[in-house]
Amino acid sequence: MVLLLRVFLLVLLLFLLRYLFQSLVTRAKIALFGRPAASDPPHNVITGRAHKDPLCGTYVAEELAIKATAAGQVHYFCSPECRDRFLNGPGT
Repeated sequence: MVLLLRVFLLVLLLFLLRYLFQSLVTRAKIALFGRPAASDPPHNVITGRAHKDPLCGTYVAEELAIKATAAGQVHYFCSPECRDRFLNGPGT
């Protein structure tokens, strides 16, 4: 019974130390880098439409896509390699 109580207290102490360490690290990051403003959008969010690469079928965001016009139509590509292979035709 005493052993069980000691194990429980040790586990409780470990969780408490982990919580304190994480809060100290968080406070240090805020002190060094500041807190981001609530109105700032996250940097990794992509807005807009996704287009399917006509060569490999990968979907790519419009603002990240490599664009090329062929036969009066705009095509969106995931990479320069896909664009070049599409524009050069089959067998390349």
